[in-house]
Amino acid sequence: MDIDDYTIIRGHPRHARHQAGLRPFEGWALDAAGVLDRACPNFLVHILGGSPKYRQAVFLALGMGILPNPQEFLMRCNGDACETQQWAGVQHEVAQALMASTPRQIASATLGEIPDGLAGCLARLGSQPMPHAGDYVRLVDLLTSTEPEMRLRAKTLLQVSRLDSDLLSAVLEIDPIALIPDIFRRLRCGLEARRLNQRLSAIRLVSSTATDEALRQSLEDRALNFSGSSFAQSWLDKADRPPVVCKALDDHPDFERVTGANAAQMGKDHQNCLGSQSHKLIDGTWGAWVWKPGPLIVCVTKGYLTSEAETVLPLLSGLYAPGNREVRREHARMVKDVLRPLGVICFTRCDPVEEVRLLTQGRFVDDEFEEFGFQ
Repeated sequence: MDIDDYTIIRGHPRHARHQAGLRPFEGWALDAAGVLDRACPNFLVHILGGSPKYRQAVFLALGMGILPNPQEFLMRCNGDACETQQWAGVQHEVAQALMASTPRQIASATLGEIPDGLAGCLARLGSQPMPHAGDYVRLVDLLTSTEPEMRLRAKTLLQVSRLDSDLLSAVLEIDPIALIPDIFRRLRCGLEARRLNQRLSAIRLVSSTATDEALRQSLEDRALNFSGSSFAQSWLDKADRPPVVCKALDDHPDFERVTGANAAQMGKDHQNCLGSQSHKLIDGTWGAWVWKPGPLIVCVTKGYLTSEAETVLPLLSGLYAPGNREVRREHARMVKDVLRPLGVICFTRCDPVEEVRLLTQGRFVDDEFEEFGFQ
């Protein structure tokens, strides 16, 4: 960069200069600034040397579309829309107006009226443009909306000390009940907001007590040290309506479904580790029931007979006695005689070949068979 370029920068208003010198930027903003630089040489150098607030005001104007529609912007700047000039002359006037105006004047000429909070948002964006021109449109739409939910989103965004495109996506996508500043500060992007939304949707699906009021109170209680996984786990332990795995067992009077809400108590009553299985109890592929006449813990898994099969079938995948004692064979046969008419596939281990029974007895134990109810 030659001396003349720096002389040009020094000759313009002080708001456009920054002690850090020239700072590059790229993407859509560079393309748009390049168009104006061709019409008004040294415009790009002026922006490169501008202060962060000034640069953001220019990015705002470019993102809001003053290049394809400059008349209103020019009319607000100098009272002349330049409608009689050729296009290159109009672009020159736009560049000159941007170079001569303060950040507030640029925002006012771009929008007509500056919405509350916009100046602070632009200041928090730093010196680089947001990744997409539409991000500035989204920001302005958020700050100017009169809808109660959008106003709450804007209020939450204004209470955090940082701002970027990812955080803007997060505030626009997050479930309204999670619009709590301390929680929002822990979100880094729209992906994390969507992940929290998915957790909230899943909790609402499996827990009858997960009202908006209860969920928000739970979020507020954990806000200062919020962890999405621990929040979700706390609600899994209250899940009282897991997805259907085997409706026939749910409807049978001799079977009681184990859910996240009752797993700890059932595990205590039967001296099993059911309380640690809350994550499996709500995934929709595995379920556990207490067979009251036994009592036995019956576990059923949904699956396919072949990789090409389309029909989902319930398979007995485990039988457990209280205290994890060995299940007596006659009890296993009794419960299987009940399960098979209900459509549950049950396997029974074949007896060893009689002639070699004495040679193999007590030597070979197939734990996998035991897990799949081969008693």
